[in-house]
Amino acid sequence: MATWREIVDHIGRHHRLDRDGGTEIAVTVPTDGGRNQRVLVTHHEALGADILEVRSAFADAARFDADALLGESLDLPIGAIARHGTRLLVVDKTPMGDMPAAVAVFLVEAVAHTADRLEQRMGQDRY
Repeated sequence: MATWREIVDHIGRHHRLDRDGGTEIAVTVPTDGGRNQRVLVTHHEALGADILEVRSAFADAARFDADALLGESLDLPIGAIARHGTRLLVVDKTPMGDMPAAVAVFLVEAVAHTADRLEQRMGQDRY
């Protein structure tokens, strides 16, 4: 199993770390058409396991029908749609277990691209 620090270092070799706050990092991931997507990655413990949480905002909740978007969660290629404060985001929570650091990079990129596609569909590029 890769440690949290090894995962952070591996992500940092692939994407620019905007912030490293100990148990949370922020990265910018290039997406399609010259766009970028901000992604937050956190490490915490839940149910006796180390958890890697990857999330990326894609819309202001007040501007959209959150219930309709929640219905689309099952069709996302990865993660789920959630509301955090005033924002809607794509979030994935995965037990770190025997996770290689390369899988963490995959999750960061997959969540970024999924959130960016939702954001593009809504005619925005804010996150």
